[in-house]
Amino acid sequence: MKVTFIGDIHGQVEIVKKALSKRGRKIFVGDLVDSFVRTPIESRKCVELVLDVAEAGKAEVIYGNHELSYLFPQHRCSGYTNATYAFMQELRPRIMVAFKSHIMLAPDFLVTHAG
Repeated sequence: MKVTFIGDIHGQVEIVKKALSKRGRKIFVGDLVDSFVRTPIESRKCVELVLDVAEAGKAEVIYGNHELSYLFPQHRCSGYTNATYAFMQELRPRIMVAFKSHIMLAPDFLVTHAG
């Protein structure tokens, strides 16, 4: 089965949409939010699109350090905004269920965001 890994989207909605058009298993490898050129509205759209497909069982998603910086704000990443913090808190219950810390693809193949 084909597996598509999608990481470091940083608010680029068009990348999420393109990835979702691919066949096979899709794994979003974190950092859906924070950009110096994209708006928090675009980041929110990325998170919502990925949450929708993850909740429907059509994709999987791993926390990136940027998502974690909003869930545990003592560890802020570059690009942090109060607007993104607000919507991440609103979506927090869904995120905490859908996002994973890692994915095992095979007994010897671990997928993580950074490490």
